[in-house]
Amino acid sequence: MSLPRGTLHDELWLLRQNPDHYAIQALAISSEAAARGFYAQHAQGLQAAIARTQHQDQRWYVLVFGVYAEAPRARQAIASLPAPVRDNGPFVRRIGDLQEAILTVR
Repeated sequence: MSLPRGTLHDELWLLRQNPDHYAIQALAISSEAAARGFYAQHAQGLQAAIARTQHQDQRWYVLVFGVYAEAPRARQAIASLPAPVRDNGPFVRRIGDLQEAILTVR
């Protein structure tokens, strides 16, 4: 299973996705510019989104890839990520959990 080709979306795009679906979270970082730079350097052209979230009273920007109806399919797609992204320890995350994190900081 490979990741869909696409573009870099924003958090509004993520908010429109089915909350029962899954994405691959590849990065959480305190700078939106750094998240965009990571995408541009290592994964440009893959379907992805950057969303502003909050964790332990700190603002974070998460970079997620793809949207999958089932968690096993998302886990399989991790193997198709570029090596620098895989080296970052990506994991599967429920879209609904991401949406809740986004809405917490809005």
